[in-house]
Amino acid sequence: MSVEHRPLAWNIGEEILGLDLSKPLDAATVAELRDLLNNRCILLFRDQFISPEEHIAFTRQFGETMHTPALERMLHPDYPQIWQVTNVRQKDGTESFSRNTGRLWHSDQTYMPEPAKGSLLHCKEIPSVGGDTMFANAYLGYEALSDVMKEMIAGLWAVHDLNEVEERRSRVPPLTPEEIAKTPPVTHPLVITHPETGRKILYVSQQVTCQIVGMSKEESKPLLDFLHSRIVLAEHTYRHQWRPGDLVFWDNWCAQHFAPMDYNQADRNERRVMWRTTLAGGPVDGDKTAPAAA
Repeated sequence: MSVEHRPLAWNIGEEILGLDLSKPLDAATVAELRDLLNNRCILLFRDQFISPEEHIAFTRQFGETMHTPALERMLHPDYPQIWQVTNVRQKDGTESFSRNTGRLWHSDQTYMPEPAKGSLLHCKEIPSVGGDTMFANAYLGYEALSDVMKEMIAGLWAVHDLNEVEERRSRVPPLTPEEIAKTPPVTHPLVITHPETGRKILYVSQQVTCQIVGMSKEESKPLLDFLHSRIVLAEHTYRHQWRPGDLVFWDNWCAQHFAPMDYNQADRNERRVMWRTTLAGGPVDGDKTAPAAA
């Protein structure tokens, strides 16, 4: 069958129409969705009131799910393939560990040697106002650079370090020393090539990219900030206003996202509950030899 779809924004995203994700898809449909994802970076499926088992099964039609060290406390107690992103307090009354997740632009798990290929976020509950997620096209971030800048950064690598994240200071509770030890710094090229489209991608995360290999942090920051600013130009972005039953599937190689603090967390009735599966990827540096993170 041919998948019916329409653009979410000029430069990023497609809404997929007429599919029921509670049922297995045929190989041709999976291939067409994969092609749309690779090129448009994010896919939206509305009105998918699916079970956890169906969410996991849909994910696995595109590959294996990914385990992420240091995030075990956010896992669903009955479904370890599902990561809970929520502001709802825990049973003992303490704040949710994931209530401030994603407050900076990032791609998921770039702090791993083999980052995630995809993420599939399913909306269960949403505040009366806000709770949005923004997405940006990192293909276009690279293409927005001058030829001189492209040449200058072609051979550079950067350090991705979960433990450098400013955002983690707002986590409740903070990461333990044991959790920190599970995610040592890794390096990835500043520019990667998508293995399926062959397009170049600017691979710089505001959240965890902290230094260019061979430069000090002070020298690195202006360049990293400039490069990231090209990814998140307004014309490269899409802001998603969630509805319960929405499932958004994004490609972590070519899409970045963040969750603005745009709703009232002080009001316990303003609940935001999202369930996410993560699709395993692979090395993003091809056959290149990664330099060590200093």
